[in-house]
Parts: sequence; C-alpha cells; structure tokens
Amino acid sequence: MDENNTEEPSREEITTYYEILEVSPRSTLQEIHNQYMKVKSAYTHDNPAVYSILPAAECQEMMEKIEEAYFILSSPRKRREYDLAHGIKPNSSSLYGRDTPTIAEAEGMHERATEDQHRLNISRTNISKKIVENRFNLDYSVDEDMEHKIETTSEFSGVILKEIREYKNLSIERLADLTKISKTYLKNIEDENFETLPATVYIRGFIFQYAKILKLSQELVTDTYIKRVKQARATSI
Repeated sequence: MDENNTEEPSREEITTYYEILEVSPRSTLQEIHNQYMKVKSAYTHDNPAVYSILPAAECQEMMEKIEEAYFILSSPRKRREYDLAHGIKPNSSSLYGRDTPTIAEAEGMHERATEDQHRLNISRTNISKKIVENRFNLDYSVDEDMEHKIETTSEFSGVILKEIREYKNLSIERLADLTKISKTYLKNIEDENFETLPATVYIRGFIFQYAKILKLSQELVTDTYIKRVKQARATSI
C-alpha cells in the first residue's frame, strides 16, 4: 500500500465511530464534542448546500450515524467499552487529562446529546410533515363567486370537477402525481366516459382522492358522482 496515498476513505469504508466524527481515538471528550457539532451542522436541514448535492435519505442516514457515534463516544464508560470491543488503545492521559471535562461533566454532555437526538427526531417529523403539507398546497387566486358555487353545489359531475380543478390551478399532470391515478382515468372521470372506467368500487376510490386533493367534501363528491355512474351504467344495459 502506498504510504503517500492520502485519499479520503469513501463513506462505505468508514467503519468506526471515530472516523464518522473525523476524530482520533486519542481525542479528548471536549474535542469529540466540538467536532460532533461541526460535522452535525453539515448534514442538518438548515444547510441547503449539502441537500442540493446529496439525496435527503443519504443525509438523514449520515446524520443518524453521527448521532450514534457521538452517543457512544461522549460517554466515558461507553467509549471505554467500545474501544475494548474494537481493539482500540487510545492514550488514556489524553482522554482524561486536565484539559478534558470531568467524568460528571462528560456524562452531562452525554445526557444532553441524548436530549438533542430526541429533539432532532421531533424536528425531522415536523419537517417531514411540512414537506407533505407543502406538496399538497394549492396555489390559486380566490374568486368569491366560484367559492360560493362550490359551497352550494349539491351534485358533482365531471364537468364541475374539471371546472374546480382548473379554478384551483391544478393541472391534470400534477393531479395524477398527487393521487397516483393515471391521467387517462382522470380525464375519463371529467369527461364522464363511464364505459372506459373500471368497476364502480375503483371509481369510488378515484373520486375520493380527487375530492381530497381539491379540498372538497369527499363524501358528498363521491356519493353524487357515483350516483351518476350507476345511473349511466344502468341505462346502458
């Protein structure tokens, strides 16, 4: 092996908690804490630079590894057990010298890290919810007359559904993406091409999702549209 080769190991080659935090086994607890804060900041949701380069799932995976590494290395007891299990023999004086926190202080740092992990998990959940909410937001200019028409409509046809969709500035392509219903089925729903649509039970599910995305009454829209489907299919027999 070339001793002059200083190429940085790939993420797959990182095998120890020390490498994840980019510290030496001889690092003090304070040095580990400082480096943890530095490395963690690179993978948080507040850092748009890294999220524009790496997939969100990969950033989250790395963040979890960082938190796991710090959880172990910030506790003197857990760190000793980890070092023994992995055959790591750091210089003990550098770990517990006068420039490092006391055992009590180190355990306090460990407890705070656990609390930080808990808050991070809550933050991830909230961020995920916001992403979902933003994805389903409808951006359109409110028209009072149209809003009144929607509010007072008691029967929903394909024509009315299409009118509302276009009013709420939602393309058929985006609706298909949000509902996971094919564009062909959505167009046939709006055009009331009942003969090309699947069984009524499937249409009911399609209409329910259609109404949900448009923020309409799912029950009212579904019941009145399915009534039209059944009537049309009964007369065609």
